[in-house]
Amino acid sequence: TRAKPYFALESGQLILHNEHVHYSRFRSFWNELDRRSRVCNLADEGFARLGVALFPKRHKPDLDVTVTDADRAGIKLTVAIIQKLKDAVAAHNAEFCVVFIPYEPHINKRLPENHPFAPLLAAELTRIGVAYREPYPEFLKAATAGARLFRPDHHFTSEGHALFAKFVTDTDEARAATDYYAHP
Repeated sequence: TRAKPYFALESGQLILHNEHVHYSRFRSFWNELDRRSRVCNLADEGFARLGVALFPKRHKPDLDVTVTDADRAGIKLTVAIIQKLKDAVAAHNAEFCVVFIPYEPHINKRLPENHPFAPLLAAELTRIGVAYREPYPEFLKAATAGARLFRPDHHFTSEGHALFAKFVTDTDEARAATDYYAHP
């Protein structure tokens, strides 16, 4: 895995940590090759599928998620990052909105609710004045009707992308899904 910069909340301040990220010429070459080479992408995908096949329990999604204190701290950090993004967008006189990603394991099991983090994050977004959209009910409806929305690598199919696009643009679906958890 690659060393990545990360944010942390320290004394209520959002602090970027990137001092541990060092790229060698080899790493830079490899990253560029990985970014541009279809062969590398296919190899990565193949190794990922092999890992799932060899170690299925490691890759099995958790359907009964218990929200821990560490999760709540992660949500707090996420909200601080979103606040920073919101401020940067507002500085350019543009609109900012968060669109939740439907939790694929819940869609596949036809569960009525998105991941348990979604309503917790939604409450925090409402608190800081950020609009959000929840496409989960429409994804569930489409999947129940037989739509294939996710690829084996867990990314959207073309059908999934088309449905998700309805929540990124100004559509009836997007307007109905805005601030979903705030509606009784």
